Amino acid sequence: MSGISPSLAATVPSRKRLIQVAALAWFAIIGLDLLMNAGLLAPFYHWDQPGLLPPMKMFQYIPLGYASFLFWSIALVWLIVRTRSYSAAAGARFGAKLGALLGGAAFLGWLSMFSFPPVMLFCWAFDHAVSFKLLTEPPPSWKRREKRSMPSYVWRLWRTRR
Repeated sequence: MSGISPSLAATVPSRKRLIQVAALAWFAIIGLDLLMNAGLLAPFYHWDQPGLLPPMKMFQYIPLGYASFLFWSIALVWLIVRTRSYSAAAGARFGAKLGALLGGAAFLGWLSMFSFPPVMLFCWAFDHAVSFKLLTEPPPSWKRREKRSMPSYVWRLWRTRR
């Protein structure tokens, strides 16, 4: 892998495996998005509220939102490799901190420019924080073969084989 030191390259999975992990993370983010927006946040959507597209137009733009989730997934996998957050605990701490920082920043930004109810904006920010925490916890077997702790649900689905 270009741009990675030889000592790190020995512990980094292949490019193919990283692409597979990013794809799996992408599907997990889509699932969480469906749970949050079609389920938990649905009562907060008032279609006559300024700033929201009409339901049919919003439905047409879903692929753009899912494409943005793909970019997030790729960025998260890249950050895991670059920060060497290979243990489950390090990955969870990294994801929780990154998610809280980005979610908090997004909440303040949204609060300053949207007229949506603050609880809805907070739920969106919380969704970011949870997504990052769950998706940045790598399997312990990336660093060592023995399992030391329970990996996140995304990585439980992923079986690392070299």
